[in-house]
Amino acid sequence: MKLNIILLIPTLFFCSAILSPKGVHAAEEPSLGALINQLSTNYSFLNEEFEKLEQDIRGFSRTSLNISVIKRGNSKFNLTSVEILENDNLLTEHFYSSIENRALDAGGRHQIFNEEFRGGKHTLKAIYYWTEDGSSVKSSKLLIPINVSIGRTQLLELAFEKKDDKVNLKHHQFNFAVR
Repeated sequence: MKLNIILLIPTLFFCSAILSPKGVHAAEEPSLGALINQLSTNYSFLNEEFEKLEQDIRGFSRTSLNISVIKRGNSKFNLTSVEILENDNLLTEHFYSSIENRALDAGGRHQIFNEEFRGGKHTLKAIYYWTEDGSSVKSSKLLIPINVSIGRTQLLELAFEKKDDKVNLKHHQFNFAVR
């Protein structure tokens, strides 16, 4: 019986060493290490590509359209609202309060639109509504051809001025290089 126990102990020790979790993991460690190295290499590659992309974006020119509204001359009228459309799609609209009308009368400028814009030739439609001295709301519209240069900021100034019984809209386009 003592001999069986003496032989049984080394056998159990040998089997436990082979079947122990350390023995199982030891066989898998090289493949796990290889996987970690591969992931590290992939991460380094993606990180380098991301940094290159960031550098490219920093050098990318911005093409934008900036539309502002002003009043000129003796402005005895109140703008009620202005809508700007391109191909019958609304780009922007604004409803003017009495405080905003007083600011425009004092020489202020309202930036109604400032966004990235496709380069090329476009036709915008401005629809505007106004009142004077408590009368009913009147409206007019104007088609505005513009040419947006790629890599530049286009400033489109919409200048409203009262002449006789009508509010006229004149537009001026300025082109700025942006870096």
